[in-house]
Amino acid sequence: MPETDTTIFATLADSARQLGYATPEQVVQRLGRIILSNRSYAQSRKRRGLHTAYDDVVAEDTVVLALAMQMVQCSAQKEMRSEYENRRNGS
Repeated sequence: MPETDTTIFATLADSARQLGYATPEQVVQRLGRIILSNRSYAQSRKRRGLHTAYDDVVAEDTVVLALAMQMVQCSAQKEMRSEYENRRNGS
């Protein structure tokens, strides 16, 4: 039976947890490192005058990763505020 996207994503997420990525902060830090690495790769390729369709894919992936990074940060902040409000209100 072929794996579904959901199964693949869950398996990959479990692998990330096993590698020690347990908090949103850790995930955001890792996303930041990937973004910086991608940008360095793109700049190196540009300096050498190289460009392929893969470079375009990396560029698009990089901006989407930056968006995901912001979304994770925003979600984590909302969750922290909600937990604080619940504790403050005795819930």
